[in-house]
Amino acid sequence: MFADSTLMSPDFDEDAYLRYALHATNGHAERVRLAMCAKAVREEVHKILSENAEDMVRQVTAACRAQRDVAGVRQATASLVHSISKLRNTVQEPHRVINANIIKLENINAALNTLRSILKFIGLTTRLKSQLPQDLARAARTLHELEELLQTSNITGIEVVDSRMDAVEKAAVVIRTKAQDMLRRGDTQDTSGVAISLQCFFILGSLPRVLGSLMTEQKREVMKSLMRDLDLQSMTDEVNLGNNGSASDINMRTREVIFSRLKSAFTNIAQHTQVVVAVWRVLLKRVDPVTHIPYLSAIENPTSVLGDYWHLVTEKLRERLQAIQRRPNFLAALASDILQYRSLLNSFLVDMRELLELLSRLMEMDTLAMRRTSSSLFSNTSPGGVEQLKRIWLSQVTQEVNDRFAAHVMDRHKERLHYILSKLPSIIPSNNSSRPSSMSIVVDLQRPHVPAAVQVLETRSYTVVATQDVTMYRQDPYALSIVLDCVIQSLTTFIQPVTEAINKWPLPPLPSVSGDTTSAQLLHICVSNACTLLSNDLEALLASLPEELFTEDRATDRWISGVERGIDQEEDEGGETSSNARKHVVDKRRQLRDLTNKFKSISEQAIQPFFKSASGLLLDSISMCVGGAQGQEAAGVGQLQSQIQHFMSHFYYLFDPQTSTLDENARKLSDILIARLIVAVTLLYPFNSSTQQHVLCCLQQISRVVFSFGPASSHGSMGRSTMSLKGQLHQLAAWYNIQEEAFDKPVEEWYTVLATLPPVIARLLLLQRILQPSKGVKKPYTILRVNPDNFVEMIENAVLEQLRLANSPQRGFTDGGTTLPTMMRMGEVMNAVETCFREAAEATREDASQAPMVRWVEKLWALL
Repeated sequence: MFADSTLMSPDFDEDAYLRYALHATNGHAERVRLAMCAKAVREEVHKILSENAEDMVRQVTAACRAQRDVAGVRQATASLVHSISKLRNTVQEPHRVINANIIKLENINAALNTLRSILKFIGLTTRLKSQLPQDLARAARTLHELEELLQTSNITGIEVVDSRMDAVEKAAVVIRTKAQDMLRRGDTQDTSGVAISLQCFFILGSLPRVLGSLMTEQKREVMKSLMRDLDLQSMTDEVNLGNNGSASDINMRTREVIFSRLKSAFTNIAQHTQVVVAVWRVLLKRVDPVTHIPYLSAIENPTSVLGDYWHLVTEKLRERLQAIQRRPNFLAALASDILQYRSLLNSFLVDMRELLELLSRLMEMDTLAMRRTSSSLFSNTSPGGVEQLKRIWLSQVTQEVNDRFAAHVMDRHKERLHYILSKLPSIIPSNNSSRPSSMSIVVDLQRPHVPAAVQVLETRSYTVVATQDVTMYRQDPYALSIVLDCVIQSLTTFIQPVTEAINKWPLPPLPSVSGDTTSAQLLHICVSNACTLLSNDLEALLASLPEELFTEDRATDRWISGVERGIDQEEDEGGETSSNARKHVVDKRRQLRDLTNKFKSISEQAIQPFFKSASGLLLDSISMCVGGAQGQEAAGVGQLQSQIQHFMSHFYYLFDPQTSTLDENARKLSDILIARLIVAVTLLYPFNSSTQQHVLCCLQQISRVVFSFGPASSHGSMGRSTMSLKGQLHQLAAWYNIQEEAFDKPVEEWYTVLATLPPVIARLLLLQRILQPSKGVKKPYTILRVNPDNFVEMIENAVLEQLRLANSPQRGFTDGGTTLPTMMRMGEVMNAVETCFREAAEATREDASQAPMVRWVEKLWALL
């Protein structure tokens, strides 16, 4: 059943209600209910209308006004459409007429253009005919204009055009043929023909294709020449052809064939490369005279194009050379004449230099283009890229030959050193002997020479071989580096067993020099002489090396920058260069210099113990002779002379006279002996007439014997210190010749004598005149509380130190670690001598007969 609210709701379903009402039993009641609901709805509507009447009126008014406006707009629009239709009809007819005229004019213009093209075609063909064959470049430009005209204008099929096409085609063939011929005949000296040819192809737009064909043709020709000239089978047949001689003849024939083939191959490659260089040189320089466009701009990636030619040439050549080197006889021939092989390679690279320079310029242009593109200030492109290519290739084609050459040189050097070292066991002492064996090797002092017994290790035969090799290869840094390396390895092989032998049989600190030469001493003397020969010969060998290598290296070390050092380091890793070879030679020279110094050190160390032992023996003899009984000087001097002659005949003359420190040690020994003589005579007490005669005899005879030793007797040379000591001996002799009558004369004359002597010697001479041990006066060494021998050594060292300082004026008193303590010790000695002098003067003054002498001595002391 439907409620009243349902009947009045907005979503009232009439259909459902009708179905319900038609089937209802009381229809009248339903009509009444509907009437009541309708009345209620009207009342509600009326109420709503009453409340919203004003708004509704305003809305109806606005709608009416809008309707009137729309009607006005529609009328205006209809009027405008009608006007436009009339205007279109007015304009359209003239437009149609104009379009028809335009079409007619276009047809006339096309006809005129065709006529112009025909006239231009006729003019160009006429010009082309007049330009050939004298002006090929202008003819090519005319031909290019004709080809462009034929492409842009449809004039084919016209009788006047077709009649001239054959002449145009023939002219095109002539131009291209002549340009191609001029390009193939490229000459680096006269590039005018190449320039004309490239200009023709650039104008015609076929430059990339023509250049590619040229490069391909040159590559093909290079490969053909390499296969022909460096064919292994043909080379072998040529070597064996009519050659039935000895092995040396076959080797000579092999070298002739190989180097003649290499020269031919390199010459052919150079000829083809000259064509390439002539073309690319013009490509890099020239621009089109009309458009000012560089010829190079027409080539895509020119660096790669030119680099491919270099790569193919060097790669094929490397393959052929390595194939040759795989044949043992060919490799031996190349290694036997490595200088010629390297000379040919260097000549080849010189012929390829212009090509590499062009390639380097292209790489620089690529680098600049990369910088401009990336707007970067830096680039990773190596400035030595082209040089690195050359180094790598050179290293590849010389590595096997260098190794074979090094092995050949090393075999010769080792063979010579093996012969020398085979004699080493003959001078090594026997292990079975419980005591060292001795042998009598005596040198005649009248005709001194180094005996053969101490020249067993005759190393000069090796240094002659080494010097010959260095002299032969000194101008080639690569070969010289290899030779020096072989020398260093050989000398290292020699020094090892020699060092082991002298270390196994060392000399005692003071070897005996009073008897015959022992086997251990002979071993060290032989080794010393061998090392002396080696060091002297190696010094001469080092002096023979080309000085310009080392001068350039020192200059390079001063100015080379960090970047260049980095590049050089990359070059060291990439292959060999001339700068690398120089560096290797400098390094080998340094190593050889170290070995030379080592040999010199071994020689010097072998000499030192002998002279130390001789020094101790002869110093004792001089002390005994001076301190011996008066009147027995002849026996002491005879013993000293016998000992010196024995040392010279049994030891001194066994050493090679060229030993670096031999003369120096001999001079030092002479100085020490003279200093001992001077000190010993000044310490003789008491002083009387017999002592005076004894001293004069010792000064004369002992000095004569000492000066007969060493270099002064062998070749007349005498050191500055020895000359100074000889002068002091002369002053001492003058001092000891003073008679008692001189005490009454002025002291200045005798002061000049003492002033030339060392201060301590001068004071000891004055002390000697007045010191009388019988009167209880202490001697200087007693005051110092040292034994007499130590005191003598102290005075002796002071004399020698003064000589050293006098002969080395640039060195101060504080120079070195021993000078200052020595000077301080001498101060103590001088104080002790002065104390002793005061005491002796007081004791002697009591004797009236000695008073004049005491006063005379004191005056001299005061002057000193």
